[in-house]
Amino acid sequence: MNTALIESHDLRGRYTSARIFDGLRLTLPQGGIHGLIGPNGVGKTTLLRVLSGQLPHDGELSIWGMDPFDNPQVMSRIVLAGIDAPLPDNWEAMRLFRIAAARYPTWDQDRALGLLREFDLPSYKKYSALSRGQKSALGIIFALASGCDLTLLDEPYLGLDVEKRDVFYRELRAERDHRPSATFLLSTHELHESEKLLDTVTILGGDSVRLSGPLDEVLEEYSSILGPSAAAQELIDAHPAHVLHVEELAGSTRAVLNVRRDELGELPGGVRVQVLSLEELARAIEGVE
Repeated sequence: MNTALIESHDLRGRYTSARIFDGLRLTLPQGGIHGLIGPNGVGKTTLLRVLSGQLPHDGELSIWGMDPFDNPQVMSRIVLAGIDAPLPDNWEAMRLFRIAAARYPTWDQDRALGLLREFDLPSYKKYSALSRGQKSALGIIFALASGCDLTLLDEPYLGLDVEKRDVFYRELRAERDHRPSATFLLSTHELHESEKLLDTVTILGGDSVRLSGPLDEVLEEYSSILGPSAAAQELIDAHPAHVLHVEELAGSTRAVLNVRRDELGELPGGVRVQVLSLEELARAIEGVE
């Protein structure tokens, strides 16, 4: 995953008349599964629609070296599915598959039918009559069977029960392994479930990118500590400019610091470094003003 697929500089996007993000600088490599996370309202859905070529933008944006907006050369290689990409109400799964086969030369009908069985979806039930979870599942099937070079997934799991979410994660992983040059960008709040899938992560906050990079490297740049309050505070005071989050827990203190484990120095008595999860890091970053 060395070649840059998506590059933006000073990217600005709007939703209706409101500016959602301003001055985004983003680089995503080709291949793998990339996580896009951040609080509601930060612009994840708008960004995905801009990347898909559906919305205009200000600033510089290139995908495969081209601006995606209203560009058939780019849009024909991208699929967007999820919360903000509903299908026509009167379409059934089989009609969707016929239209998708005509639209995408890479469409895999056998894959689509196999996923239809995996998600236990009806073949001839109108989209408007499907449950929220069934609509999400159909969007996932459409995206994964398209065979597109860039797949954009906007919280595609909404309404799915635990079993069907497991199917989604398993099939997304299988798609990545089967097509290593394909790129998947997943907007998600389910960080505990999706962390094991992600190759890179981008966290949006305010109107900018708070951090972006390979997930394992990102997590190495931060430390989560826990210990008796006085001892933990001693360590916190030693790194005042790098404190992201502090939480008091009945005589103990937990904190997230933008300091590598090997740069913390000797730990005060009773303080230990814990494994830092993506969910904990995102929560800490979102809490920084």
